[in-house]
Formats: sequence, structure tokens, C-alpha cells
Amino acid sequence: MKKMIFSAVALVAFSFAGMANEIEEEKIETITLKLSCATIAAIQTMVASEAHCNETGNDWDSWTYNFVYETYYTQCS
Repeated sequence: MKKMIFSAVALVAFSFAGMANEIEEEKIETITLKLSCATIAAIQTMVASEAHCNETGNDWDSWTYNFVYETYYTQCS
């Protein structure tokens, strides 16, 4: 009888220990961003301006900046 009670207690104890180590699944959510053409054009212009500055050491003047922005904006629309 003592063996049966010990076996039952051991079974319950080990089953709880086994359940404690279970790993819960992580839920990954996908986020979709909708950017306007103006935002996309501004980002592309900033990246191009930064690349030009890094390569040449010169900044764009306002005309060049606006021209590049309008070009990217037109391509987006």
C-alpha cells in the first residue's frame, strides 16, 4: 500500500515538474505600414542627399534638394 501511495505521489510530482518546463509559443504580429508618396519621397531624398554628402563632402543646395524630391515624388505617384 505504501508503494502505491508513493508511486501516486511521485507520478503527480513529476507530471507537474514536466508541465512547468513547457515553452509557450510566441505570437508574432506583422505590422503593415502605409506611407504616403510624400513620406517616401522625403526619405529617399534624405538618403540620397546623405550619400552624396558622404561621397563628396558637399551638401545639396535647395534647388537640387527640391528637384530630387519632386523626381522621387513623381515616380511614386
